[in-house]
Amino acid sequence: MDFEPMNTPVFTHGFAREVSRSLGRCELLYVPRQEFDLPLARRQHAAYIATLEAAGINVTVLPEEPELPDSSFVEDPAIVLDEVAVICRPGAASRVPEVKSIERALARIRPVHSIVSPGTLEGGDVLRMGKTLYIGMSSRTNLEGIRQCQEIIRQHGYKAVGVRLKGCLHLKSAVTSPAEGVLMANADWIDLSPFSHFEVLRVPDAEPWGANTLAVNGNVLVTGSSPRTADLLESRGLRVRRLDISELQKAEAALTCLSLLYSVSPQERMVLSPE
Repeated sequence: MDFEPMNTPVFTHGFAREVSRSLGRCELLYVPRQEFDLPLARRQHAAYIATLEAAGINVTVLPEEPELPDSSFVEDPAIVLDEVAVICRPGAASRVPEVKSIERALARIRPVHSIVSPGTLEGGDVLRMGKTLYIGMSSRTNLEGIRQCQEIIRQHGYKAVGVRLKGCLHLKSAVTSPAEGVLMANADWIDLSPFSHFEVLRVPDAEPWGANTLAVNGNVLVTGSSPRTADLLESRGLRVRRLDISELQKAEAALTCLSLLYSVSPQERMVLSPE
């Protein structure tokens, strides 16, 4: 299935990180621990990166962090806006060491501001819709983290809105935006009242994890484990790409968490070559 990127891509660049050999020691909250096929996980991760590149995204793949099991989930340590990068403070202590290398990479392309103790914030809890950041109040993100984030972003014209969750790891486990003004949501896991002005599509009952989609430059990625969700989005006229990340899903991973995507101007691109 070939991609048909829009004339002006929403995303031009992104970061990913090689899957850690210690993936089997990853943090888990809502899925049972299973045996991992590491070579398969790495092949699926490589296919994911290739899919982003096919959509017109220049992906910088950061090196493996052998002792950091969750480090390939690069979305969680940071939030990248057009004007600034917010360096997060993960709610899981084992993930705090991931922050330094992400900060070094982002400092080359954006001014950086950090969430500090006692605040916690993870990027998987942040859904950007225009100039609003909807932030999940989860076990990984607390009210102080949201308050600090609001202080950082408001000077650039953004606002933060807290969203209550239950039964899932991050906000984007429960809701994502596959198209402008449209949300894909699992209503059992989220308070949808902050999203009343959007069109909300409900995930099929048999696919509670299907709400995590990734819109990339006129195309929508959907996990291979959510075929009915994919069918629903195709019925709405969206270009859907089904992607198998089943081995990574054993680590409670999702499509959004495997990359940190952003857009840059032509003037900024001179600083994006790998170190």
